[in-house]
Amino acid sequence: LDFDTAQIRDEIVAAAAVDGDYATSPQNTGGGFQTLDPDEQQAIADSLGLANPNDTAVLYIDYQISEAVDDGIITTDQVDQATDLLVSGFVATDGTSPADTLNNLENNTTTVVVRGLVLAEIPVSYGYAINDSFALGATAKYMLGRVSGAAVRVFDDDSYDVIENMDEEYEETTTFGVDASVLYRMDNLQLGAIGRNLNAPTFDGFTFEEDVNDDGVISPDERYEIEDITVDPQLTIGAAFMPTRTIVIEASADLLEVDTVLPGYAEQFVRGGVEWDALRFLALRAGVYQNLAEDDIDMVATLGVGLNFWLMRVDLAIAGSPWDTVEIEGDEYPESLRGSLGVAMDF
Repeated sequence: LDFDTAQIRDEIVAAAAVDGDYATSPQNTGGGFQTLDPDEQQAIADSLGLANPNDTAVLYIDYQISEAVDDGIITTDQVDQATDLLVSGFVATDGTSPADTLNNLENNTTTVVVRGLVLAEIPVSYGYAINDSFALGATAKYMLGRVSGAAVRVFDDDSYDVIENMDEEYEETTTFGVDASVLYRMDNLQLGAIGRNLNAPTFDGFTFEEDVNDDGVISPDERYEIEDITVDPQLTIGAAFMPTRTIVIEASADLLEVDTVLPGYAEQFVRGGVEWDALRFLALRAGVYQNLAEDDIDMVATLGVGLNFWLMRVDLAIAGSPWDTVEIEGDEYPESLRGSLGVAMDF
């Protein structure tokens, strides 16, 4: 990365120009600095090559730090630390002195450790009807899980290779999972509950080394530990209403909030949908769901198709968030996008 102070300064000013919230902020409407003290203002101005702190670039940084304080991301006691971080680590300089060269972005070693879980399941289910209305079910699942990890430098041209790196460092675990369910049937209405992964299956983590500094030497800071990943049990209740023989209207809700592989991010879904048996062997589905445990993404839309053959059923589905998008290299993508394929056989 060959950024210099002038380029960084221009990028900050350009960001301020398109930020509608900043346009009405005190920093931009004559109110001056709201968080940074005079010494902090001057330190940031010096790092950007500005003689006068009352520049849009410095005022916009004050605005962003003020927003971080208001949102509880940092405290007022940490503003000085944030200023030091900007001046010494994240603001590139023109490289005219040894100190400047040391602080270039290309020498910043800030590292992110990423982990993931790829899980394959082969379930075998058994159902028993106690009478015409009441039935029980149980599932034993063979589970193959791959826990993977990678360490990448944030300010590195190769940071986009994180997926490739995760394919190189992983640990595979074979285990079993247990599900159980209950169903109550009436003429046009069915009520059910299912418990998934009741035994809380765990997949082993591992440790690995990554020469993120590209100096040919593995330092203690370049040894990373990927922790075990446990799939938490979940209890879901649901109902299906059948106004006609070919239409089913369904709703379900998770009763428990469960953790994910992303630390601090939980899931607890509420769902609704409709299925239409358009032909004897073809079912068309549509629906929505929302994660009640988090507020980062609004309702997600789903579409699916089911193909029923003699002893085999194939289910395809896709889910996306058309109301919440993210821009990547100029293109808009749904912030949440999932797909699933299910194959079931009766015997």
